[in-house]
Amino acid sequence: MDNGIGKLAFGAGWTILVIGAIASVYIGLRLMLVPAEVGVTGYVFDEGIKHPLRWFIAGGLFTFTTVGGLILVAISGVIQEIEYRNEIRSNSA
Repeated sequence: MDNGIGKLAFGAGWTILVIGAIASVYIGLRLMLVPAEVGVTGYVFDEGIKHPLRWFIAGGLFTFTTVGGLILVAISGVIQEIEYRNEIRSNSA
């Protein structure tokens, strides 16, 4: 793929996929309803409460980033195919 826009869309799509997966796991494991309270001396007063819907939020984030990333990867494939057909057309003429 020699087209700059195609390369950009492909790279952006895979980047969105990877970052979305990492962020989803992070949110699923770490999202708190009430953050932990730490005193001045470093003593932890309260461990905090994990958000009860954190895995649904993480699943939604994963779904939306997966769809967005795959759309960009598909657009890069379409650009590559159009470029290939134009190259064949110009070589045959």
